[in-house]
Amino acid sequence: QAGLVKEMIKSQDKIMYQLNMGEGKSSVILELLAHQLADGKKIVRINVLEPLLRLTIQTLQEKFGILLYKRIYTLPFSRDIALSVKELQEIDSMLD
Repeated sequence: QAGLVKEMIKSQDKIMYQLNMGEGKSSVILELLAHQLADGKKIVRINVLEPLLRLTIQTLQEKFGILLYKRIYTLPFSRDIALSVKELQEIDSMLD
């Protein structure tokens, strides 16, 4: 898993990986990638299918909350959400 994460990080190309069930995608690889890619200047966005959303949020909050000693916030969106300019500005302000 660590070797795969290193390969994913150093790759400059957009590559798609297909992993089998039980290979640590949600519990290991996702967290390692997010941790390595978030360098303090970039926000890491993680897209997950709705059935995996609750598990992914819980896992990330537990692991990063302990690692960073900070609360982890989630902003779940779907394509059906229509935001006003004011709402977008509020989200931008929160992220800053």
